[in-house]
Amino acid sequence: MWPDIIAKAVRPPAERKGKIYAAIGTGCHAGAAAMATQIIKAESATLEAGQSTALKTCREIALAGVEYDETTTSIAVAEKQILRMVATFHADIVPELKPKRIELRRLVTINNEYELSGMMDLETVIGEIYDWKFGHVWRTCKAQLGGYSLIRRAYEKTATPAIIGCHTARVGVKKPQPATERRVYDVTSAEKLALEIVQMIIRDMTAFQKNGNPAAFPCNPMSMMCGPKYCISYDSEWCRADLW
Repeated sequence: MWPDIIAKAVRPPAERKGKIYAAIGTGCHAGAAAMATQIIKAESATLEAGQSTALKTCREIALAGVEYDETTTSIAVAEKQILRMVATFHADIVPELKPKRIELRRLVTINNEYELSGMMDLETVIGEIYDWKFGHVWRTCKAQLGGYSLIRRAYEKTATPAIIGCHTARVGVKKPQPATERRVYDVTSAEKLALEIVQMIIRDMTAFQKNGNPAAFPCNPMSMMCGPKYCISYDSEWCRADLW
């Protein structure tokens, strides 16, 4: 019953441009992965490889059309920001990296019905998990890393020794580029938080499947997940009625 309810309620979203901040973030992620790949291949992680990969990735996304903002007013500004951000990441984080796996997607099944998947940015040779953020402000990734740790533990049958979040800020080109912020989260606490969120999702899904009532899902329009990329109900009739 409930898939039919969703299909009837969802309205295809209007054509939307991407955001320049997303293009920059994706580009910097690609640059960081390129440098980590060099280390895996027993090569030196060069700044040139990271910057060139980041620029190429961002330009390809921007060509499809993006919306600029006050911090990044043009593609020329975006490229200057990328060069600085990748250089900062290269100086502050790359020297400590001992990567084993990069951007590996894994999936585990919960209660023989639900799936928890994740793609960690980097796992080291001793099992540490890194997540990289390249954006205007820092947003905690504790629950995200906790989920990655749970997935890794299911595969490796060993505890995760450390989970580390790294944030390289996007700032205006007239401002100094801040150093990359590095946060080490408590593994046990992060896994507990992730598991609580997963259990909440399962409870909401179970309630929705019983009665088809979209109110089973609490709406949060401030969430970064509130958008057509992640939510099938975005801009649907019930979404608009509940929020606005």
